[in-house]
Amino acid sequence: MAERLTIGLLGEPERLNAWEQYLRPHPSVGEVVLTQNVLALGKIDACIILDEHDPISYAFTLARQGVHIFIVGKLPSDLPSLKRLQFTAEESRVVMQFSNWAYFNPVTLWMMEHVARPRMIHITREIPKSQADENLVKLDNMWIEDLSLVLKWIDSGVHRLDTQEIPTEGGIIARNAYIQFDNGASASFFLSTHANEQRHQRFVYDQNVAVEADILAKKASVWHIAHPELPVEQRTFSKELAANQAINRFLKSMQMKRISEYGIYDVVRLMKIVSSSKGNESR
Repeated sequence: MAERLTIGLLGEPERLNAWEQYLRPHPSVGEVVLTQNVLALGKIDACIILDEHDPISYAFTLARQGVHIFIVGKLPSDLPSLKRLQFTAEESRVVMQFSNWAYFNPVTLWMMEHVARPRMIHITREIPKSQADENLVKLDNMWIEDLSLVLKWIDSGVHRLDTQEIPTEGGIIARNAYIQFDNGASASFFLSTHANEQRHQRFVYDQNVAVEADILAKKASVWHIAHPELPVEQRTFSKELAANQAINRFLKSMQMKRISEYGIYDVVRLMKIVSSSKGNESR
């Protein structure tokens, strides 16, 4: 039997308790260390960083010690720091995963099993203005979350990126975007913070199947394009949690000694594209 792992949880007490419940049932975990101080972690195999104040600094410290890392929270955007962290992680040969909830969403993972190499992805994401104001939701956050998924899913160089925005005195309220990839695939987005009701839908297809998903309702449907005689396949995901998926895949990456499913390379690539889009450039 493989030696069980010692995992650190670093962050505020409220978040530590919640994530401990996700982590402890895993058969590969032997001990969980909860702390707000990186120096108090002691000897650990991996650390889940839940502190959003300075996760990159903690990641540098832990990576140099050979500790595998899972950063939970908003995807970091400082590209120079991310590039340095990528070099440190590769030099130390540690697994480094980020909590890209657009990717680890159980609906998304199921869709990716059915359409591994999509030819087209379309995403519609809208929230009411009142909800955006109350939750301080920014259009850029929505853009980055879904863009991160598309870049990972299609996994090709970006040939062209076009965006159109609706500006107001209070900021950008809607964005329409189109991406053409080097492999011929494409992706389109419509994002709005001034809708009448909340919606988050994805549509993806290849030459064999088309999959449509309602992310909020946790439902997906599959149409078999190549075999129209087959019935429409439907699935609901009411019990599956993104956090459990992310933890399971992080631990599996460690055990298999392979890179994370959503790691430092993916975040660096994402932020390069985000930087170019802010400069209104095409790549």
